[in-house]
Amino acid sequence: MAGKVASVRMEEKKLERIDELAKATNRSRGWLINQAVDRYLEYEEWYLKAIEAGMEDVKAGRTISHEGLKKDWENKLERSMD
Repeated sequence: MAGKVASVRMEEKKLERIDELAKATNRSRGWLINQAVDRYLEYEEWYLKAIEAGMEDVKAGRTISHEGLKKDWENKLERSMD
């Protein structure tokens, strides 16, 4: 798939690491950078959705107090020691 060209500045040491990994994996520099960007975007998009879901839970009153959470964990710990 052909794409648009983008230019980015990065530290020389970082580019050397990319080139070393490209050589070790028999991939191109561009392929590795695209994979890294894809993984970053997937994670950040997931993270933002998780935050939004959490905020919706707060708005809907689906929360637990600190004391309640602590009690839940204490109960789990106690059961795991039986």
